[in-house]
Amino acid sequence: MEKNRNESEREGCLLNVQMLGGFSIRSGESYLEENSKRAPKLWKALQYLIAFRHKSITPDELVDAIWPEEEQSDPKNAMHNMIFRIRSVLIASGIPCGKNLLVYSGGGYSWNNELVCVVDAEEFEKLYTRATGAGAEIEDRTRLQLLLQAIDLYKGDFLPSAGYEMWAVPLTNYYKAIYLKCVHLALEILLQEGEGLQAEMIGEKALLIDPFDEKIHEYRLQALMKQSKYAAALEEYKKLAVFLYDELGVDPPQSLRAVYHDIQQQITGNERPLEELIQEWMGVGSAGLPGAYYCEYDVFKTIYTVEARAVMRSGKSIFIVSLTLKAPDNLIEAAQQNKTDPIIILRDIIQNSLRKGDIFTRTGPYQFVLMLQSLTYEDCNMLVNRIKLKFSKTRSPYILQATAKPITPIT
Repeated sequence: MEKNRNESEREGCLLNVQMLGGFSIRSGESYLEENSKRAPKLWKALQYLIAFRHKSITPDELVDAIWPEEEQSDPKNAMHNMIFRIRSVLIASGIPCGKNLLVYSGGGYSWNNELVCVVDAEEFEKLYTRATGAGAEIEDRTRLQLLLQAIDLYKGDFLPSAGYEMWAVPLTNYYKAIYLKCVHLALEILLQEGEGLQAEMIGEKALLIDPFDEKIHEYRLQALMKQSKYAAALEEYKKLAVFLYDELGVDPPQSLRAVYHDIQQQITGNERPLEELIQEWMGVGSAGLPGAYYCEYDVFKTIYTVEARAVMRSGKSIFIVSLTLKAPDNLIEAAQQNKTDPIIILRDIIQNSLRKGDIFTRTGPYQFVLMLQSLTYEDCNMLVNRIKLKFSKTRSPYILQATAKPITPIT
């Protein structure tokens, strides 16, 4: 390989190929970047030949990959024409040895591996293997450097323009899984060494690539705590809790809740002036907004328990109301006609229909629960009907169902 590299450099044929986060070929001053609006089949064929550059691609294989839904009466001729077009583009772009990058052998075409070609996806995999290979006895600092190089090399999904092609899906998932493993391992080492700021930055970038990775969220909260950014960590957790409810309809997992309690302990561990605490409480959540107070499910449960314990003694009239959206039978067609998320519409209506003394929370992907203070049963029904009427006026295809009952006392 070293001999090939030296010969390629002398001839100006050393190639660098990007396949992570985009597609391009660079050699010296010459640069070829994908133009998906022009000849998309050409780019897919070129990408396929590079992705599987260590084997010979037969006409039938290339046709199945590039024209999966089209009938090709003459696969051999179709492949011959495609190879001619690819060579023409490579030559026109000024890529050295463009004519010789694709060679014919064994009844098919393959990438010319006699020329040195550095592919970022392959280098990325090599770095990961060196850092985590079986029996690799290296110090954490060396391992960390390899992992950080791999993380830096991963610019995004494998060939994003071909992400839905049948042949590309397994490779996309494979490289993304490696990336997340690299991030997990790197963050673990960084946190052990007290490098909170670097861990925070890596976690922030990784969450742009996979915002649903709960482990990275956990590491990022720990990174903020390492820097004594407890208020920022608390705010980050609250945003995450809302995100998980909105997108998945679930609570944060136990591991994240444990970090949350650690954050709270750090915040409440030091003695603070009462006036400072009151000012902080006044600014919590939607306290400054008109209408009802929206809170997380755990907070709602706590308030319910307090009210249920006191309702017998106080004699207050408190009703619990469930508002649930039911999807229509023609959901897909209805969704195309109405682009606005119905759960967001309903939340705004609830927020603006209730009083400041009322609270509500989200208990599922399509359900809110309300706690209404000091109302008669008739007043409660009137309020619920008012919310249903406002929702119906939005012309949402979803059906709003309501159930109400008084709070159950805890004796």
